[in-house]
Amino acid sequence: MFLYYVFSFFFVAIYWVNHHHLIHLTRCVDGPMLWYNIVLLFWLSLIPFVTAYLGESHAAKLAVALYGVVSFAAAFSYYMLRCAIAKQHQDDARLLELHARLLRKNRLALVI
Repeated sequence: MFLYYVFSFFFVAIYWVNHHHLIHLTRCVDGPMLWYNIVLLFWLSLIPFVTAYLGESHAAKLAVALYGVVSFAAAFSYYMLRCAIAKQHQDDARLLELHARLLRKNRLALVI
């Protein structure tokens, strides 16, 4: 069970660091950005529950599936937040290239 906790901790830590860097790219915060951020927070807040369920059920199929659903939903929410922030940078070639690289990383995370 401790291994599930460590894995989940690093999962959340990666989101925390990436979120920090992503938010620093914003020029101004708008409504969609706030809602995508709230949705991301919701999915990340479920990580402790699905991690506990995974440990208590000894990695039963349903627990693994729920963990996967929450992981995918968090990745998709982060993707939507990043897209909302990228819309602010349509006139900056350097930031557009950064968002293109982040998009490739987001897509890879969604597949994984």
